[in-house]
Amino acid sequence: MFLFIGNTIPVMDKLLKTVVKVAREDEYSGFLPQANDLSPDPDDVDFFALALKLNCSLWSEDKRWKQQSHVETLNTKELLERLGLISAQH
Repeated sequence: MFLFIGNTIPVMDKLLKTVVKVAREDEYSGFLPQANDLSPDPDDVDFFALALKLNCSLWSEDKRWKQQSHVETLNTKELLERLGLISAQH
C-alpha cells in the first residue's frame, strides 16, 4: 500500500483514482505524536501519521523525508520501479 503525496504523473492517474481514500483525522490521530517526531515539516505530520497507521509507504520528492527510518519514502523513480513501470536500470 502506498500513500501518494504531491503531483501525479499521467501514467498514474487511473491508478490513483482507484486507490485514493479520504481519511478523517480521528482515524489516525493516535499516531500524530509519533508522526510529529518523524516529520521534517509540521505541514506533513498528517501524512506521516496516516502512513504509520496504514503501515504503508509515502511518495514524495522531499529528500528530507528519507532522513527518518520509520516510514518508507519513495521518490517518483523508486515508485515507478516498485510498480514495474520502469526498470531499475534507468
